[in-house]
Amino acid sequence: MKLFDLFATLTLDSGGFESGIANAQKRMQNLSESIKNGIQTVVKVSAAVAAAGTAAAGYILKTGIGYNQQMDDYTANMQTLLGGVDKAEAKIKELSDMAAKTPFELPTLADATQTLLAFGVKAEDSTGILKSLGDISLGNASKLQTLTRAYGKMSSTGKVTLENVQMMIDAGFNPLNLIAERNHMTMESLYKALSDGKVPFDELTWAIQKATSEGGQFYNGMETASKTLTGRLSTLKENWSAFLALLTKP
Repeated sequence: MKLFDLFATLTLDSGGFESGIANAQKRMQNLSESIKNGIQTVVKVSAAVAAAGTAAAGYILKTGIGYNQQMDDYTANMQTLLGGVDKAEAKIKELSDMAAKTPFELPTLADATQTLLAFGVKAEDSTGILKSLGDISLGNASKLQTLTRAYGKMSSTGKVTLENVQMMIDAGFNPLNLIAERNHMTMESLYKALSDGKVPFDELTWAIQKATSEGGQFYNGMETASKTLTGRLSTLKENWSAFLALLTKP
């Protein structure tokens, strides 16, 4: 090609050449913006991940340390009631095992046990009584509290009273039907005996044993309650808290 023809061709195509440069510059600018946006996104995601990790660590520490502090408090209280740290730790271990298998959390069981012990129930009997009352309550913490208080009051006086029996009836358990049937009494005569203070506490313990034994109305009541969604969530929460306590234990 002659020099003049080449020059003419370059001159005619200069518009396309300049347009190509402009397009390339625009693509580079778009690429730069994409990289910039990508870096900002990575920074934001990294910050969110770091914040989530910090929050999770804070939750683990708070839950685990709080559980351990609670265990120390209960052990100290039990030590006062039982007269020795070894006995206290053994009792807390019993209650922890029960909490891990039932709808009740450790604080509920520890409070109920302290109520029984405060009314003079023997330490070696308290966990068995607690299990029976837990079965009668069908896994309900509020009812368990009422039942243990009523039981403790009648245990300390050695007789069944109408006032305290009414507390049990309000919690869903009426021992009078069983007591009347056992002694071949009408309900009217039984109420008269209650008013006169002539129904011994042994009648109540028998009625509780009867109601929670195989074939009784409340047999394995806690186990049945533990299979409900609420019971499973409660058991999961207790086991999870105990696990975090192990992670944060000094």
